[in-house]
Amino acid sequence: MIAQRVEDAAAGRPGGGRMKDRLAGRDAEIGALVRRARVTRGLSQEKLGGEIGVTFQQIQKYERGANRIAVSTLLDIARVLDLPVVSLLPTQDESGDPLPVITDPYALRAAELVAALPSSSQRAAVVKMLATFSPSSEREGAQAA
Repeated sequence: MIAQRVEDAAAGRPGGGRMKDRLAGRDAEIGALVRRARVTRGLSQEKLGGEIGVTFQQIQKYERGANRIAVSTLLDIARVLDLPVVSLLPTQDESGDPLPVITDPYALRAAELVAALPSSSQRAAVVKMLATFSPSSEREGAQAA
């Protein structure tokens, strides 16, 4: 990583040109997910744009990855498409490994509640209790946590 920064600086790419390329790829990936969801829902670019307060040309730019979608805009798009926002995000990292994503509302709420507990011993106790509901192979991993 440091060597890459040195290389980028030597090539006159302050801030790292590779990071910009990687982000542009992510923008295009998110745009493609938005397009697929929009088409699946039967909405035109004009209709989606009207619902979130932008032009259809802006929707085109989002879908091509030419413009980055702000989080607030992505939330609006997800609301209009009646989808969880996580469904509009990439599911793999740059190396192709899956990203950990929780989409089940009960699992999300459980994670929020566990994270809000004041001590690690309380969090560990809850995880241990939840593990009793899992198949035995899952219990072993949770007990180690």
